[in-house]
Amino acid sequence: MITTQEFTSALKEKMPDLFQKDYDARDTVDIIFACIPRALKNADTVDIPGIGQISAHSEGARKQVKFKPS
Repeated sequence: MITTQEFTSALKEKMPDLFQKDYDARDTVDIIFACIPRALKNADTVDIPGIGQISAHSEGARKQVKFKPS
């Protein structure tokens, strides 16, 4: 499992010109992680290139989240 800190560090390493400070990269990670559940609540599909798609479906009163790897 990758932690938020590992994800933040990887982001800084891959794009050092954009993320010079820890808090810049951390804010970006937080925004990304906040967008995923919001999109699922709105019944949108989240497509993460190289990883897959996450979607939410309602079956009656029950909601189900599905992941389709790419």
